[in-house]
Amino acid sequence: MKSRTMDHVLIWILVLLFPWQPCLALETSKCEEELDGETVYYACLGAASDLSELPFDLTVTPAEYTCGSEINGQVYNDYATQDSLDSEKLECSLNDRHPRFMYDEDQESYWQSISWLLYPTPLHINITLSFTTLHELRNDIEVAMPTARPREMVIEKSLDNGQTWHPMQYYAYNCREAFDLEDQEQSAVSLDSAAEITCTSEDSDALPIVGEWRDQTVAFEKLTQLNRNLGPVGILEQFENDAFRELFVFTDLRIQLLYPATDGEEVSSDLLSKLQYYYTVSDIKLAASCYCNLHGIYCKENGTVCECQHNTAGPNCERCLPLYNNRPWMRGSYLPPPGGTANECQKCNCNDHADSCVYNATVGHGVCQDCQHNTTGVNCSDCQTGFFPNSSLPVNHSGICIACSCEPLGVRDNDTSCDPLTGQCHCKAGVTGLHCDQCATGTYGLLLEDFPGECKNCSCNILGTQDSVDLCDQTTGQCPCKNTTDTATCSSCKDKYWRFPENSDQNAINA
Repeated sequence: MKSRTMDHVLIWILVLLFPWQPCLALETSKCEEELDGETVYYACLGAASDLSELPFDLTVTPAEYTCGSEINGQVYNDYATQDSLDSEKLECSLNDRHPRFMYDEDQESYWQSISWLLYPTPLHINITLSFTTLHELRNDIEVAMPTARPREMVIEKSLDNGQTWHPMQYYAYNCREAFDLEDQEQSAVSLDSAAEITCTSEDSDALPIVGEWRDQTVAFEKLTQLNRNLGPVGILEQFENDAFRELFVFTDLRIQLLYPATDGEEVSSDLLSKLQYYYTVSDIKLAASCYCNLHGIYCKENGTVCECQHNTAGPNCERCLPLYNNRPWMRGSYLPPPGGTANECQKCNCNDHADSCVYNATVGHGVCQDCQHNTTGVNCSDCQTGFFPNSSLPVNHSGICIACSCEPLGVRDNDTSCDPLTGQCHCKAGVTGLHCDQCATGTYGLLLEDFPGECKNCSCNILGTQDSVDLCDQTTGQCPCKNTTDTATCSSCKDKYWRFPENSDQNAINA
């Protein structure tokens, strides 16, 4: 293994010096580099981005529950604080309480809901952050609220673009009453309880705010607490576990505001009391990164897909490139420090004759698919039936396999294959030649239309042939006659000649 480069060493020094935060805000590391002419791979350790740098959509539902909205012809723009006088009512508008103020990084601006004038209809409001692809949470989620925090609230996540939802943390002034759960401090989380979804009263308020407005925070801080309890390397070790890692992966986040802080007067008919019950959010903070399985650092195409490295592909680098399945796909690993383990996809040995392969556990490596250039076999290293290798070319040459070109009329049992080493076709009796396209010596007519596939004897009269040979033309069957003999078999004298030769040295006599 090559030595780790200095940027990876620096990353891990920061990881060890600080808690979870460095893994979020580090400079991006290299995924691979060339060392001594060899490609060395590392886990893609990328920097996290703040919410303001990520592509997402924020929606509030019901949309008409934003202060200043119109519901059934009535504009709901009045609100009050607990110390307001009977005659004091404040007003808001959509322009100064818009949902975009939840992420504009301006602490003076904030979103505000309508007041609970519709009681006893629940003031249930969902704030949903929809991201373009899977992301991995890399720090706490903090929801800043300039007025009282909700009496009841839930933070949820989705892994399938909002089709299904999973709670991450419950918040309630009274957990048992609201969610039938024990009240637990978030700091009590341990490795054994990491997957447990708990409820805490730490971030909930019982009463509306009195006096000046101030930012208060509702936080999801499981990462910080686990890092504090396990240590920076310890928590990274846990990220090798799929179930643990999935706790912090999402396509969408949702804040369910279920019950505002009240003083118990919501059941009364006092209008001023109901004007004090509403929600506000001035800022949502989180840090996250594209979930690329440590095979990519950035997202591309407007943040919709990872820019994959390590010979991987897919929106989240969740599969190998078609020709790189020589071993099963694996997620990258943070361990061991400092560079982690890339678990890169490995190229199959298809000798440049295939574009894809599939890992086969039986043979222990990738098997090439759809071999080209008339090749076949696990590695496209053999020639298909009807072809044989050109020994003068390298195995990866596109012309490596030569057609046997066996003559169907001359092979045994219609077998047009040939010897895989020499290219010799399998000739039937009486047929010869590399391609089985010639009759044996002393025969002819394999390809004649009258009797195709039949080799007939030449039947030359050796007294009438040159050099006394019993050979004939392979196609016509014509024997090589002396200049005084004639016919296909050289068995007669030519015109104007008589007395056929009686031995091989004689010629017919001219008349």
